[in-house]
Amino acid sequence: MKNPQNVVNYLVIILLLMIILPSTAIYAKTLQELEQEALNKEQKILKEVKKASKKKASKKKASKKKVYKQRKTKSWRAKARKILLAKEIQQTQKQVAFQQQELAGEMVFIKGSCFQLGSPATEKGRDDDEKQHLVCMNDFEIARHEITKAKFSLFVSATNYLTESEKTDGCNGWDGRSWKKSKQYSWRNPGFSQTDYDPVTCVSWNDAIAYTEWLSTQTGQKYRLPTEAEWEYAARAKTITSYPWGDDIETNRGNCYKKSCEDHYPYTAPVGSFNAYNGLYDMHGNVWEWTCSEYEYNYNDKDQQCLTKNHLHHSIVVRGGSWLDLQEKLRSASRDGWDASDRGLNLGFRIVRNL
Repeated sequence: MKNPQNVVNYLVIILLLMIILPSTAIYAKTLQELEQEALNKEQKILKEVKKASKKKASKKKASKKKVYKQRKTKSWRAKARKILLAKEIQQTQKQVAFQQQELAGEMVFIKGSCFQLGSPATEKGRDDDEKQHLVCMNDFEIARHEITKAKFSLFVSATNYLTESEKTDGCNGWDGRSWKKSKQYSWRNPGFSQTDYDPVTCVSWNDAIAYTEWLSTQTGQKYRLPTEAEWEYAARAKTITSYPWGDDIETNRGNCYKKSCEDHYPYTAPVGSFNAYNGLYDMHGNVWEWTCSEYEYNYNDKDQQCLTKNHLHHSIVVRGGSWLDLQEKLRSASRDGWDASDRGLNLGFRIVRNL
């Protein structure tokens, strides 16, 4: 070599290149690998995110299905409970209705309207206390039958009630010739034979009120005696004649004294033995029926009012006539007044239910 120094420099350069070039190659390779690793990690993260998103979507879908199923189950259960509740209510209503009918008897709805209460001056057999006047009625319900011995017996058995006849000096009885008050007469034994389906007799107004109060408590319904106006309105059955079937008593229409009605019953008849008018039986004859109204000769608007226990110093209206009366007393307008403590073997009652 021409110059030893150049050789040395040349060798140094070669050595430097041998050191630097491999390092650069290694660095370049490492950077490439890092970029690839970063890319791989990114793809992996994306895959995991996608997978997690799918899993979340799947869970959400499953949750929705679960919620829907739960809602459907809850809805079905609620519907089932509603059906069962409706059946229970219906059954309870039937039981209550049956109990009410057992205790009170069947009630008849009467649509209210205006009518002439009393009788015209030309009506055969009328009395002077039947002054005709216009009265307007609200709707009400009234018993289809008079209260029977059987129904009154349920009340007595449940309460150990003693009627005024039993507590005091008996009942006004009929011995075939005349009226006679005797301790031996009461609702249990009015002096003649009765079935359980005959109307109860020998009950005072106070006894009848006690029955309605007990019945109201037992059934949760408000029962009472009818007002005088309610009684006549129901008995007339929208007619203006003496009786709902006409102006003559005819034959076998009701139960009255001996051959006056040709009814073939010497005493009381089982309720429902004659034809019904306005859906009601025995409004004409069988037994007089207590009302809740004060007897006023000229009415004076007392016919639509009920007396209370605290105002019993006046007579109380009875209606309908009885097996011991002539046919004129069976007219729709016929009326009489009895004291609250009075009782007789031809006196009973029927009830009204408030709407």
